[in-house]
Amino acid sequence: MVRQARDGRTWRIGTEQEVAWIADGTSAGLAITAAIPPVFEAYATLVRPGGEGQEQHDQAVLARLSEYSAAQAWWLGYLDTGPDDIVFPRAPMVTLYAGDDDWTCVGGPAGLVDRLLRDPELQARQVALGQDATPPGHRSF
Repeated sequence: MVRQARDGRTWRIGTEQEVAWIADGTSAGLAITAAIPPVFEAYATLVRPGGEGQEQHDQAVLARLSEYSAAQAWWLGYLDTGPDDIVFPRAPMVTLYAGDDDWTCVGGPAGLVDRLLRDPELQARQVALGQDATPPGHRSF
């Protein structure tokens, strides 16, 4: 574990070895495991609205994730949402699938997925392991 300063705070950042389980637990395909290792209780996809709705979407996702990650402050270093700024540019990155999709995959406790599904700012859909994670009406590239 290393520490990096940002915005007046010091954050714990995982090392290459600490994030290796992500790359080791994912495989190519359309299932949720193309983006997230099969180690979580529940999974969901979140459609990214783009445009004016993107900021509200991002704030809602961060609020729900924050409720379930208080003991893991370093997780923010791994959020890579494409065109958005990377929180910690020197944090180890894991490349997963093509990255051209217009949705985000999430894995975690069932309570987190339930909160994401019920959040009015989000267009979330629960996904089971082995199920095609592509949201209805979208294409995987």
